[in-house]
Amino acid sequence: MNNIMLLATGTLVLLSAALPTSDAFSAPHSTGRRRRPRSSMRVASNNAGMIKPFSNHSVASAALPYYQLQDTKSTLRSRKRVGLDEHADDERCVEAVLFESFPSDNEPPRPPSFVEGVLSTYVGPRLVLALVAVLYGTNFPLGAIMNDNLPASAATSSRMVLASLVLSPFLMKLRPSLRRQVLLGGAFVSLGYISQSVALIDTSPALVSFLGSATVLVCPVLQWLVDRRPMGIKDAPQTWLAAALCLSGVASLELFDSSTNTFSLDLLSRLGTGDALSLVQAVGFGTGVFLSEKMMTKEPDQALPITAGLVSATAFFAMLWCLADGWMTNPGWESMGLPGLFMNANMRTVALAVLWTGVVSTSLNFYIEITALGRVPSSEASVILATEPLWASLFAAVLFHEQFGTSDYVGGLLMISACLVNTLRPSDIMGFFAKVSETAE
Repeated sequence: MNNIMLLATGTLVLLSAALPTSDAFSAPHSTGRRRRPRSSMRVASNNAGMIKPFSNHSVASAALPYYQLQDTKSTLRSRKRVGLDEHADDERCVEAVLFESFPSDNEPPRPPSFVEGVLSTYVGPRLVLALVAVLYGTNFPLGAIMNDNLPASAATSSRMVLASLVLSPFLMKLRPSLRRQVLLGGAFVSLGYISQSVALIDTSPALVSFLGSATVLVCPVLQWLVDRRPMGIKDAPQTWLAAALCLSGVASLELFDSSTNTFSLDLLSRLGTGDALSLVQAVGFGTGVFLSEKMMTKEPDQALPITAGLVSATAFFAMLWCLADGWMTNPGWESMGLPGLFMNANMRTVALAVLWTGVVSTSLNFYIEITALGRVPSSEASVILATEPLWASLFAAVLFHEQFGTSDYVGGLLMISACLVNTLRPSDIMGFFAKVSETAE
């Protein structure tokens, strides 16, 4: 009975004169002749009532044979071809029809989910990116643990391979139109990770972090070069002011010598290959953020597949780095791979660090970041993400009992100010400076 009711509400049966054989067609479950549809009907999304034929034909619902509908979802403009076969009198046949499913007038709108409600606000996606920066901050102390026990390439590849395994079920759902962009974005993200790891070999983490914060400059430049978006001082003063505050905050965090209470420029006076790689890191991460924003703006429902593609591409390039690094040819190299880390009791701490950085601060964090990037411009997102050194300092103070001095508080205040300034409109910034100049005169 239910099948008959479902069929009666999902199809319109039109009785008409028999057609020539050349005009007939067949389909699954077909036992007789079938006609191509000439008219259609509308069916409410609740599959009950509101049957409205577009012609004067009557609905013959009494003699309907069983036919399973393919899709009864309420999707606007969703059209399916539904076919029925019946041996009627006078060599008539049942005509195949089209149906359109649409929301019923009496059906209340579905409330948005909690995540959709948060991301649909102005503050929501920005707070989400701030959470992303906090989780990224855990990578510095945990990365130090991994680099002390593993080659840099092994630490990076273990983390990325684990993250790609977690996200692998979503990789096949990536739309073909996004494959090139995801591969390009993954190449730049892997460039950021690899250059960062190599730079840390002969460059202090403080300087690598400081030079890496140049992502706040890379994204606005890319918006100007690629999107032809006006990014001058008068066009986007909040972006450049936020970038200046952010760089000043990172400098206060990383370049201030607490023993002498002065800024130590000795780090900057010994610039070398590692420092150049630190800037390459900023280009890689900044370009990855820029490309991710463009993909999410175009395909907002592809957050998980895009994340899976970016992480998988990064894992692939990290594995190539492992092969080129040479440590996989040494005896006992298996102990540095993922299975060896988790099976070796002496490497349990390192394995837990790989587990956290791979599952939480890479796969989960990447997904959260990609989702929020569809709602926030990359130039603004880069400033929020550049607060990572602040959270890294906090985690280092908690885990390694490092001292959190005055310069750290000043740097943190400057970086938070940068995030707040970046939320202002250009007219607010220009109006403020106009009032300051009037007061000075």
